[in-house]
Amino acid sequence: MSDYRKWKSADIKATSLELDAKNPRIPAGPSALTTRELIAELVQHDDVLDVARSIAARGYYPTEVMIGLEENGKKVVLEGNRRLAALKLLISPDAAPDAFKKRFRDLADGIDLSTIERVPIVFAPSRKAAAPLIANRHTISQIQTWSPVQQARYFRSLVDAGTSVAEVAKTVGFTQSQVAEFLRSDLMYQVACNLDSLPEDVRARVHDPRNFAASTVDRLLDNKGVRDWLGIDFDGEGKLVGKVEAREFAKGYSRLIADVVSGKVNSRTINSAKDIATYLSGIKGADVPNQKKKGRFSAADLLKGTETKPAPSSSSSRRKQGTAKKSRSMVPAGFRCEVKDPRIRDIFTELKKLPLDTYPNSAGVMLRVLFELSLGYYLDKSKKIQPLLAKARKDGKGSDWYPTLRQMLRHALTDAEVTKDLSPLNRKNLNKAVSNDDHIFSIDSMDGIVHNRFGTLTERVLRGLWTSVEDLLRVTLAEYKATPHKPSS
Repeated sequence: MSDYRKWKSADIKATSLELDAKNPRIPAGPSALTTRELIAELVQHDDVLDVARSIAARGYYPTEVMIGLEENGKKVVLEGNRRLAALKLLISPDAAPDAFKKRFRDLADGIDLSTIERVPIVFAPSRKAAAPLIANRHTISQIQTWSPVQQARYFRSLVDAGTSVAEVAKTVGFTQSQVAEFLRSDLMYQVACNLDSLPEDVRARVHDPRNFAASTVDRLLDNKGVRDWLGIDFDGEGKLVGKVEAREFAKGYSRLIADVVSGKVNSRTINSAKDIATYLSGIKGADVPNQKKKGRFSAADLLKGTETKPAPSSSSSRRKQGTAKKSRSMVPAGFRCEVKDPRIRDIFTELKKLPLDTYPNSAGVMLRVLFELSLGYYLDKSKKIQPLLAKARKDGKGSDWYPTLRQMLRHALTDAEVTKDLSPLNRKNLNKAVSNDDHIFSIDSMDGIVHNRFGTLTERVLRGLWTSVEDLLRVTLAEYKATPHKPSS
Protein backbone atom coordinates (compact mmCIF):
# COMPACT_ATOMS: atom_id res chain seq x y z
CA MET A 1 0.00 0.00 0.00
CA SER A 2 1.33 3.41 -0.96
CA ASP A 3 2.01 6.00 1.78
CA TYR A 4 0.06 8.89 0.26
CA ARG A 5 1.40 11.27 2.91
CA LYS A 6 4.76 11.22 1.12
CA TRP A 7 3.30 12.34 -2.20
CA LYS A 8 4.35 15.87 -3.12
CA SER A 9 1.53 18.40 -3.30
CA ALA A 10 1.48 21.92 -4.68
CA ASP A 11 -0.66 24.68 -6.17
CA ILE A 12 0.23 24.75 -9.86
CA LYS A 13 -0.78 27.05 -12.70
CA ALA A 14 -3.45 25.24 -14.73
CA THR A 15 -1.82 26.42 -17.94
CA SER A 16 1.42 24.59 -17.06
CA LEU A 17 -0.32 21.23 -16.58
CA GLU A 18 -0.63 18.73 -19.45
CA LEU A 19 -3.61 16.58 -20.34
CA ASP A 20 -2.90 12.85 -20.36
CA ALA A 21 -2.77 11.42 -23.90
CA LYS A 22 -3.12 7.96 -22.30
CA ASN A 23 -6.40 8.89 -20.62
CA PRO A 24 -8.80 5.95 -21.20
CA ARG A 25 -11.52 8.42 -22.23
CA ILE A 26 -9.52 9.20 -25.38
CA PRO A 27 -10.03 6.69 -28.23
CA ALA A 28 -6.84 4.87 -29.12
CA GLY A 29 -5.23 5.95 -32.38
CA PRO A 30 -2.06 5.48 -34.41
CA SER A 31 -0.41 8.56 -32.86
CA ALA A 32 -0.71 10.70 -29.75
CA LEU A 33 -3.12 13.62 -30.00
CA THR A 34 -2.06 17.23 -29.60
CA THR A 35 -3.31 19.26 -26.65
CA ARG A 36 -5.91 20.94 -28.86
CA GLU A 37 -7.11 17.55 -30.14
CA LEU A 38 -7.29 16.15 -26.61
CA ILE A 39 -9.36 19.13 -25.51
CA ALA A 40 -11.66 18.74 -28.52
CA GLU A 41 -12.25 15.05 -27.70
CA LEU A 42 -13.16 15.81 -24.08
CA VAL A 43 -15.35 18.80 -24.95
CA GLN A 44 -17.26 16.96 -27.66
CA HIS A 45 -17.81 13.73 -25.76
CA ASP A 46 -17.28 14.15 -22.02
CA ASP A 47 -19.35 17.13 -20.86
CA VAL A 48 -16.46 19.54 -20.26
CA LEU A 49 -18.82 22.47 -20.90
CA ASP A 50 -20.96 21.32 -17.95
CA VAL A 51 -17.85 21.12 -15.76
CA ALA A 52 -16.90 24.66 -16.83
CA ARG A 53 -20.42 25.91 -16.06
CA SER A 54 -20.15 24.38 -12.57
CA ILE A 55 -16.78 26.02 -11.93
CA ALA A 56 -18.06 29.37 -13.21
CA ALA A 57 -21.13 29.15 -10.94
CA ARG A 58 -19.57 27.95 -7.67
CA GLY A 59 -15.83 28.36 -8.05
CA TYR A 60 -13.17 25.67 -8.02
CA TYR A 61 -13.35 23.73 -4.76
CA PRO A 62 -9.95 23.31 -3.07
CA THR A 63 -10.95 19.75 -2.16
CA GLU A 64 -11.01 18.77 -5.87
CA VAL A 65 -7.37 17.77 -5.94
CA MET A 66 -5.97 16.44 -9.19
CA ILE A 67 -3.52 13.55 -9.34
CA GLY A 68 -0.48 14.20 -11.48
CA LEU A 69 2.79 12.66 -12.56
CA GLU A 70 6.08 14.29 -13.50
CA GLU A 71 6.86 12.46 -16.73
CA ASN A 72 9.44 13.30 -19.42
CA GLY A 73 9.88 16.78 -18.00
CA LYS A 74 6.14 17.52 -18.05
CA LYS A 75 3.52 17.73 -15.33
CA VAL A 76 0.83 15.35 -16.63
CA VAL A 77 -2.61 15.10 -15.00
CA LEU A 78 -3.62 11.45 -14.55
CA GLU A 79 -6.89 12.15 -12.74
CA GLY A 80 -8.89 15.31 -13.40
CA ASN A 81 -8.54 15.72 -17.17
CA ARG A 82 -12.09 17.02 -17.63
CA ARG A 83 -11.56 19.62 -14.90
CA LEU A 84 -8.20 20.62 -16.38
CA ALA A 85 -9.72 20.98 -19.86
CA ALA A 86 -12.51 23.14 -18.42
CA LEU A 87 -9.99 25.36 -16.60
CA LYS A 88 -7.81 25.75 -19.69
CA LEU A 89 -10.81 26.78 -21.78
CA LEU A 90 -12.11 29.24 -19.19
CA ILE A 91 -8.65 30.84 -19.22
CA SER A 92 -8.24 30.60 -23.04
CA PRO A 93 -11.68 30.12 -24.67
CA ASP A 94 -10.28 30.34 -28.21
CA ALA A 95 -8.66 26.93 -27.68
CA ALA A 96 -12.15 25.37 -27.68
CA PRO A 97 -13.64 23.68 -30.77
CA ASP A 98 -15.30 26.26 -33.00
CA ALA A 99 -18.87 25.32 -32.04
CA PHE A 100 -18.09 25.88 -28.34
CA LYS A 101 -15.94 29.04 -28.39
CA LYS A 102 -18.76 31.49 -27.69
CA ARG A 103 -20.07 29.41 -24.77
CA PHE A 104 -16.67 29.34 -23.08
CA ARG A 105 -16.11 33.06 -23.77
CA ASP A 106 -19.43 33.87 -22.11
CA LEU A 107 -18.54 31.77 -19.07
CA ALA A 108 -15.06 33.29 -18.84
CA ASP A 109 -16.51 36.82 -18.91
CA GLY A 110 -18.49 36.09 -15.77
CA ILE A 111 -15.73 34.89 -13.43
CA ASP A 112 -12.57 36.22 -11.85
CA LEU A 113 -9.89 34.23 -13.67
CA SER A 114 -7.40 34.78 -10.85
CA THR A 115 -9.49 32.38 -8.72
CA ILE A 116 -8.80 29.47 -11.08
CA GLU A 117 -5.30 30.35 -12.22
CA ARG A 118 -3.68 27.92 -9.76
CA VAL A 119 -5.10 24.57 -8.68
CA PRO A 120 -4.15 21.97 -6.05
CA ILE A 121 -2.48 18.80 -7.29
CA VAL A 122 -0.65 15.86 -5.74
CA PHE A 123 2.06 14.06 -7.68
CA ALA A 124 2.13 10.26 -7.65
CA PRO A 125 5.56 8.60 -7.86
CA SER A 126 4.34 6.45 -10.79
CA ARG A 127 1.26 5.52 -12.79
CA LYS A 128 1.18 2.20 -10.95
CA ALA A 129 1.07 3.95 -7.57
CA ALA A 130 -1.84 6.13 -8.72
CA ALA A 131 -3.81 3.17 -10.08
CA PRO A 132 -5.81 2.28 -6.92
CA LEU A 133 -7.13 5.83 -6.51
CA ILE A 134 -7.97 6.28 -10.18
CA ALA A 135 -9.53 2.85 -10.63
CA ASN A 136 -11.69 3.29 -7.54
CA ARG A 137 -13.05 6.62 -8.80
CA HIS A 138 -13.96 5.34 -12.24
CA THR A 139 -14.89 1.69 -11.77
CA ILE A 140 -16.41 1.54 -8.28
CA SER A 141 -17.50 5.02 -7.18
CA GLN A 142 -19.96 7.08 -9.20
CA ILE A 143 -17.61 9.90 -10.26
CA GLN A 144 -18.13 9.92 -14.05
CA THR A 145 -17.78 6.15 -14.35
CA TRP A 146 -15.79 4.90 -17.33
CA SER A 147 -17.46 2.78 -19.98
CA PRO A 148 -16.49 -0.94 -20.05
CA VAL A 149 -14.13 -0.25 -22.97
CA GLN A 150 -12.42 2.55 -21.04
CA GLN A 151 -12.07 0.39 -17.92
CA ALA A 152 -10.58 -2.41 -19.99
CA ARG A 153 -8.16 -0.03 -21.68
CA TYR A 154 -6.99 1.27 -18.30
CA PHE A 155 -6.19 -2.23 -17.03
CA ARG A 156 -4.41 -2.94 -20.32
CA SER A 157 -2.25 0.16 -19.83
CA LEU A 158 -1.16 -1.12 -16.43
CA VAL A 159 -0.25 -4.56 -17.80
CA ASP A 160 1.56 -3.03 -20.78
CA ALA A 161 3.60 -0.95 -18.33
CA GLY A 162 4.91 -4.16 -16.73
CA THR A 163 2.40 -4.81 -13.95
CA SER A 164 1.30 -8.45 -13.69
CA VAL A 165 -2.36 -9.44 -13.76
CA ALA A 166 -2.08 -10.53 -10.14
CA GLU A 167 -0.62 -7.16 -9.14
CA VAL A 168 -3.30 -5.24 -11.07
CA ALA A 169 -6.02 -7.28 -9.36
CA LYS A 170 -4.53 -6.62 -5.93
CA THR A 171 -4.00 -2.94 -6.69
CA VAL A 172 -7.53 -2.14 -7.89
CA GLY A 173 -9.39 -4.58 -5.64
CA PHE A 174 -10.66 -6.93 -8.36
CA THR A 175 -10.12 -10.66 -8.71
CA GLN A 176 -7.57 -11.93 -11.23
CA SER A 177 -10.32 -13.49 -13.31
CA GLN A 178 -12.14 -10.14 -13.48
CA VAL A 179 -8.99 -8.39 -14.66
CA ALA A 180 -8.37 -11.18 -17.20
CA GLU A 181 -11.90 -10.69 -18.56
CA PHE A 182 -11.27 -6.98 -18.97
CA LEU A 183 -8.01 -7.70 -20.80
CA ARG A 184 -9.75 -10.11 -23.17
CA SER A 185 -12.46 -7.52 -23.74
CA ASP A 186 -9.83 -4.88 -24.56
CA LEU A 187 -8.06 -7.27 -26.91
CA MET A 188 -11.20 -8.06 -28.89
CA TYR A 189 -12.18 -4.39 -28.95
CA GLN A 190 -8.81 -3.57 -30.51
CA VAL A 191 -9.37 -6.34 -33.06
CA ALA A 192 -12.82 -4.87 -33.86
CA CYS A 193 -11.24 -1.44 -34.39
CA ASN A 194 -8.80 -2.97 -36.87
CA LEU A 195 -11.33 -4.82 -39.03
CA ASP A 196 -10.79 -3.61 -42.60
CA SER A 197 -14.13 -4.91 -43.87
CA LEU A 198 -16.37 -2.76 -41.66
CA PRO A 199 -18.42 -0.09 -43.48
CA GLU A 200 -17.24 3.44 -42.66
CA ASP A 201 -20.37 4.31 -40.64
CA VAL A 202 -19.96 1.18 -38.52
CA ARG A 203 -16.22 1.78 -38.13
CA ALA A 204 -16.81 5.30 -36.79
CA ARG A 205 -19.20 3.99 -34.14
CA VAL A 206 -16.88 1.15 -33.15
CA HIS A 207 -14.11 3.70 -32.59
CA ASP A 208 -16.25 5.52 -30.01
CA PRO A 209 -15.29 3.76 -26.75
CA ARG A 210 -17.88 5.72 -24.79
CA ASN A 211 -20.86 4.12 -26.51
CA PHE A 212 -19.58 0.84 -27.94
CA ALA A 213 -21.56 -2.11 -26.50
CA ALA A 214 -18.55 -4.09 -25.32
CA SER A 215 -20.60 -6.09 -22.82
CA THR A 216 -22.76 -7.46 -25.66
CA VAL A 217 -19.65 -8.56 -27.57
CA ASP A 218 -18.30 -10.13 -24.38
CA ARG A 219 -21.53 -12.09 -23.96
CA LEU A 220 -21.22 -13.44 -27.50
CA LEU A 221 -17.58 -14.42 -27.05
CA ASP A 222 -18.37 -16.16 -23.74
CA ASN A 223 -20.49 -18.60 -25.76
CA LYS A 224 -18.59 -21.65 -27.09
CA GLY A 225 -20.91 -21.90 -30.06
CA VAL A 226 -19.94 -18.37 -31.14
CA ARG A 227 -16.22 -19.11 -30.71
CA ASP A 228 -16.55 -22.32 -32.74
CA TRP A 229 -18.53 -20.44 -35.42
CA LEU A 230 -15.79 -17.78 -35.62
CA GLY A 231 -13.04 -20.39 -35.59
CA ILE A 232 -11.28 -19.05 -32.48
CA ASP A 233 -10.73 -19.75 -28.83
CA PHE A 234 -8.87 -18.22 -25.90
CA ASP A 235 -6.02 -19.87 -24.02
CA GLY A 236 -5.60 -19.97 -20.25
CA GLU A 237 -4.17 -16.41 -20.26
CA GLY A 238 -7.04 -15.00 -22.32
CA LYS A 239 -4.99 -14.76 -25.53
CA LEU A 240 -6.70 -15.21 -28.88
CA VAL A 241 -6.01 -18.47 -30.75
CA GLY A 242 -7.18 -18.56 -34.37
CA LYS A 243 -8.07 -21.96 -35.86
CA VAL A 244 -9.19 -20.85 -39.34
CA GLU A 245 -7.76 -18.50 -41.92
CA ALA A 246 -7.73 -14.98 -40.53
CA ARG A 247 -9.96 -13.59 -43.28
CA GLU A 248 -12.62 -16.21 -42.48
CA PHE A 249 -12.66 -15.11 -38.85
CA ALA A 250 -12.66 -11.45 -39.90
CA LYS A 251 -15.77 -11.70 -42.05
CA GLY A 252 -17.70 -13.46 -39.30
CA TYR A 253 -16.49 -11.07 -36.57
CA SER A 254 -17.27 -8.08 -38.81
CA ARG A 255 -20.86 -9.31 -39.10
CA LEU A 256 -21.20 -9.72 -35.33
CA ILE A 257 -19.73 -6.27 -34.67
CA ALA A 258 -21.99 -4.63 -37.29
CA ASP A 259 -25.06 -6.29 -35.75
CA VAL A 260 -24.06 -5.15 -32.26
CA VAL A 261 -23.44 -1.57 -33.44
CA SER A 262 -26.78 -1.43 -35.29
CA GLY A 263 -28.65 -2.70 -32.21
CA LYS A 264 -29.84 -5.85 -33.97
CA VAL A 265 -27.95 -7.79 -31.31
CA ASN A 266 -28.26 -6.62 -27.70
CA SER A 267 -28.59 -8.03 -24.19
CA ARG A 268 -32.27 -8.81 -24.77
CA THR A 269 -31.95 -10.59 -28.13
CA ILE A 270 -29.12 -12.87 -26.90
CA ASN A 271 -30.33 -13.46 -23.38
CA SER A 272 -29.71 -17.23 -23.49
CA ALA A 273 -27.63 -19.84 -25.29
CA LYS A 274 -30.72 -20.73 -27.31
CA ASP A 275 -31.11 -17.09 -28.38
CA ILE A 276 -27.49 -17.01 -29.51
CA ALA A 277 -27.85 -20.26 -31.46
CA THR A 278 -30.96 -18.87 -33.17
CA TYR A 279 -29.12 -15.68 -34.06
CA LEU A 280 -26.14 -17.56 -35.57
CA SER A 281 -28.42 -19.84 -37.58
CA GLY A 282 -29.98 -16.78 -39.20
CA ILE A 283 -26.65 -15.60 -40.66
CA LYS A 284 -26.25 -16.89 -44.20
CA GLY A 285 -23.98 -16.55 -47.19
CA ALA A 286 -20.70 -14.65 -47.35
CA ASP A 287 -20.73 -13.61 -43.68
CA VAL A 288 -20.36 -17.20 -42.44
CA PRO A 289 -16.75 -18.23 -41.77
CA ASN A 290 -15.66 -21.30 -43.73
CA GLN A 291 -14.54 -23.74 -41.04
CA LYS A 292 -12.85 -25.93 -43.66
CA LYS A 293 -10.20 -23.28 -44.32
CA LYS A 294 -7.96 -24.09 -41.40
CA GLY A 295 -5.30 -21.64 -40.32
CA ARG A 296 -3.39 -20.13 -37.42
CA PHE A 297 -3.27 -16.54 -36.20
CA SER A 298 -3.07 -14.50 -33.03
CA ALA A 299 -4.43 -11.11 -32.02
CA ALA A 300 -0.97 -9.67 -32.64
CA ASP A 301 -1.19 -10.81 -36.27
CA LEU A 302 -4.54 -9.04 -36.69
CA LEU A 303 -3.47 -5.85 -34.93
CA LYS A 304 -0.23 -5.56 -36.89
CA GLY A 305 -1.98 -6.24 -40.17
CA THR A 306 0.18 -9.33 -40.67
CA GLU A 307 -0.91 -11.46 -43.59
CA THR A 308 -1.52 -14.79 -41.88
CA LYS A 309 -0.90 -18.08 -43.61
CA PRO A 310 -3.25 -21.05 -43.96
CA ALA A 311 -2.39 -24.13 -41.95
CA PRO A 312 -0.21 -26.71 -43.75
CA SER A 313 -2.24 -28.94 -46.07
CA SER A 314 -1.66 -31.49 -48.82
CA SER A 315 -2.49 -28.91 -51.47
CA SER A 316 0.53 -26.99 -52.77
CA SER A 317 -1.53 -24.23 -54.34
CA ARG A 318 -2.73 -21.52 -51.98
CA ARG A 319 -4.50 -18.31 -52.78
CA LYS A 320 -2.72 -15.27 -51.44
CA GLN A 321 -4.81 -13.42 -48.91
CA GLY A 322 -5.61 -9.78 -49.57
CA THR A 323 -6.45 -7.03 -47.16
CA ALA A 324 -9.10 -4.45 -47.88
CA LYS A 325 -7.53 -1.03 -48.05
CA LYS A 326 -8.94 1.86 -46.06
CA SER A 327 -9.46 4.98 -48.12
CA ARG A 328 -6.89 7.69 -47.36
CA SER A 329 -9.41 10.31 -48.42
CA MET A 330 -12.63 11.21 -46.65
CA VAL A 331 -14.67 9.31 -49.25
CA PRO A 332 -14.95 5.56 -48.50
CA ALA A 333 -13.93 3.09 -51.18
CA GLY A 334 -16.88 2.25 -53.40
CA PHE A 335 -18.86 5.41 -52.62
CA ARG A 336 -20.11 6.88 -55.92
CA CYS A 337 -21.40 10.14 -57.30
CA GLU A 338 -24.06 9.59 -59.98
CA VAL A 339 -25.41 13.09 -60.57
CA LYS A 340 -24.97 14.62 -64.02
CA ASP A 341 -24.01 18.10 -62.84
CA PRO A 342 -20.35 18.56 -63.94
CA ARG A 343 -19.37 20.91 -61.09
CA ILE A 344 -20.60 18.53 -58.40
CA ARG A 345 -18.90 15.58 -60.11
CA ASP A 346 -15.61 17.48 -60.32
CA ILE A 347 -15.73 18.44 -56.63
CA PHE A 348 -16.52 14.85 -55.64
CA THR A 349 -13.65 13.52 -57.79
CA GLU A 350 -11.18 15.99 -56.29
CA LEU A 351 -12.34 15.20 -52.75
CA LYS A 352 -11.69 11.49 -53.37
CA LYS A 353 -8.09 12.31 -54.29
CA LEU A 354 -7.25 14.34 -51.18
CA PRO A 355 -5.49 12.31 -48.44
CA LEU A 356 -6.93 13.49 -45.12
CA ASP A 357 -3.66 13.31 -43.23
CA THR A 358 -2.06 15.73 -45.71
CA TYR A 359 -4.90 18.07 -46.76
CA PRO A 360 -7.46 18.22 -43.90
CA ASN A 361 -8.39 21.87 -44.52
CA SER A 362 -8.91 21.47 -48.26
CA ALA A 363 -10.92 18.29 -47.69
CA GLY A 364 -13.10 19.95 -45.04
CA VAL A 365 -13.88 22.96 -47.22
CA MET A 366 -14.67 20.77 -50.24
CA LEU A 367 -16.97 18.53 -48.20
CA ARG A 368 -18.88 21.60 -46.99
CA VAL A 369 -19.26 22.80 -50.61
CA LEU A 370 -20.20 19.33 -51.89
CA PHE A 371 -22.84 18.94 -49.18
CA GLU A 372 -24.57 22.24 -49.97
CA LEU A 373 -24.35 22.00 -53.77
CA SER A 374 -25.57 18.40 -53.92
CA LEU A 375 -28.46 19.12 -51.53
CA GLY A 376 -29.50 22.16 -53.61
CA TYR A 377 -29.20 20.15 -56.83
CA TYR A 378 -31.36 17.35 -55.41
CA LEU A 379 -34.06 19.78 -54.23
CA ASP A 380 -34.03 21.54 -57.61
CA LYS A 381 -34.23 18.32 -59.67
CA SER A 382 -36.96 16.85 -57.49
CA LYS A 383 -38.82 20.20 -57.39
CA LYS A 384 -38.94 19.82 -53.61
CA ILE A 385 -37.49 23.32 -53.36
CA GLN A 386 -40.66 24.91 -54.75
CA PRO A 387 -42.41 25.34 -51.36
CA LEU A 388 -39.38 27.26 -50.04
CA LEU A 389 -39.30 29.54 -53.10
CA ALA A 390 -43.06 30.09 -52.98
CA LYS A 391 -42.90 31.10 -49.31
CA ALA A 392 -40.00 33.45 -50.07
CA ARG A 393 -41.99 35.20 -52.79
CA LYS A 394 -44.96 35.47 -50.43
CA ASP A 395 -42.66 37.03 -47.82
CA GLY A 396 -41.51 39.64 -50.34
CA LYS A 397 -38.02 38.25 -51.04
CA GLY A 398 -36.47 39.00 -54.43
CA SER A 399 -36.54 36.66 -57.42
CA ASP A 400 -32.83 35.88 -56.91
CA TRP A 401 -33.36 34.61 -53.35
CA TYR A 402 -32.12 31.08 -52.64
CA PRO A 403 -32.34 29.18 -49.33
CA THR A 404 -29.36 28.72 -47.04
CA LEU A 405 -27.93 25.31 -46.21
CA ARG A 406 -29.74 25.34 -42.86
CA GLN A 407 -33.07 26.11 -44.55
CA MET A 408 -32.56 23.44 -47.22
CA LEU A 409 -31.53 20.80 -44.70
CA ARG A 410 -34.42 21.56 -42.35
CA HIS A 411 -36.82 21.33 -45.31
CA ALA A 412 -35.28 18.10 -46.65
CA LEU A 413 -35.53 16.36 -43.27
CA THR A 414 -39.32 16.80 -43.29
CA ASP A 415 -39.64 14.90 -46.59
CA ALA A 416 -40.35 11.16 -46.29
CA GLU A 417 -38.75 10.43 -49.66
CA VAL A 418 -35.48 11.94 -48.43
CA THR A 419 -35.46 10.38 -44.96
CA LYS A 420 -36.69 6.86 -45.77
CA ASP A 421 -33.13 5.61 -46.35
CA LEU A 422 -31.61 7.40 -43.34
CA SER A 423 -31.01 5.43 -40.16
CA PRO A 424 -32.83 6.73 -37.05
CA LEU A 425 -29.47 7.72 -35.51
CA ASN A 426 -28.48 9.58 -38.67
CA ARG A 427 -31.79 11.47 -38.77
CA LYS A 428 -31.32 12.40 -35.14
CA ASN A 429 -27.81 13.72 -35.76
CA LEU A 430 -28.88 15.72 -38.81
CA ASN A 431 -31.82 17.25 -36.94
CA LYS A 432 -29.40 18.26 -34.19
CA ALA A 433 -27.11 19.76 -36.82
CA VAL A 434 -29.99 22.02 -37.87
CA SER A 435 -31.35 22.95 -34.45
CA ASN A 436 -28.45 22.81 -31.99
CA ASP A 437 -25.46 25.07 -32.63
CA ASP A 438 -23.55 23.37 -29.80
CA HIS A 439 -23.69 20.05 -31.62
CA ILE A 440 -20.24 19.11 -32.91
CA PHE A 441 -21.50 18.69 -36.47
CA SER A 442 -23.98 21.58 -36.45
CA ILE A 443 -24.51 23.86 -39.43
CA ASP A 444 -22.49 26.49 -37.54
CA SER A 445 -19.62 24.01 -37.27
CA MET A 446 -19.76 23.24 -41.00
CA ASP A 447 -19.90 26.95 -41.82
CA GLY A 448 -16.92 27.48 -39.53
CA ILE A 449 -14.85 25.16 -41.72
CA VAL A 450 -15.01 27.83 -44.42
CA HIS A 451 -15.32 31.10 -42.52
CA ASN A 452 -13.49 30.71 -39.20
CA ARG A 453 -9.76 31.37 -39.55
CA PHE A 454 -9.06 30.19 -36.00
CA GLY A 455 -10.48 26.69 -36.51
CA THR A 456 -8.40 23.51 -36.51
CA LEU A 457 -9.41 20.45 -38.53
CA THR A 458 -8.17 16.94 -37.81
CA GLU A 459 -8.61 13.65 -39.65
CA ARG A 460 -10.63 12.30 -36.72
CA VAL A 461 -13.07 15.24 -36.80
CA LEU A 462 -13.46 15.09 -40.58
CA ARG A 463 -14.14 11.36 -40.64
CA GLY A 464 -16.79 11.92 -37.98
CA LEU A 465 -18.28 14.73 -40.07
CA TRP A 466 -18.40 12.48 -43.13
CA THR A 467 -20.13 9.75 -41.12
CA SER A 468 -22.80 12.22 -39.97
CA VAL A 469 -23.73 13.23 -43.54
CA GLU A 470 -22.92 10.05 -45.50
CA ASP A 471 -26.46 8.64 -45.62
CA LEU A 472 -27.86 11.94 -46.88
CA LEU A 473 -25.07 12.25 -49.47
CA ARG A 474 -26.08 8.85 -50.83
CA VAL A 475 -29.46 10.42 -51.54
CA THR A 476 -28.26 13.74 -52.94
CA LEU A 477 -25.43 12.28 -55.06
CA ALA A 478 -27.76 9.84 -56.82
CA GLU A 479 -29.39 11.41 -59.91
CA TYR A 480 -33.01 12.03 -58.94
CA LYS A 481 -35.60 9.96 -60.76
CA ALA A 482 -39.23 10.67 -60.03
CA THR A 483 -41.30 7.63 -59.07
CA PRO A 484 -43.72 6.93 -61.94
CA HIS A 485 -47.29 7.79 -61.08
CA LYS A 486 -49.54 4.77 -60.98
CA PRO A 487 -53.03 5.56 -62.29
CA SER A 488 -55.85 4.40 -60.08
CA SER A 489 -57.78 1.45 -61.41
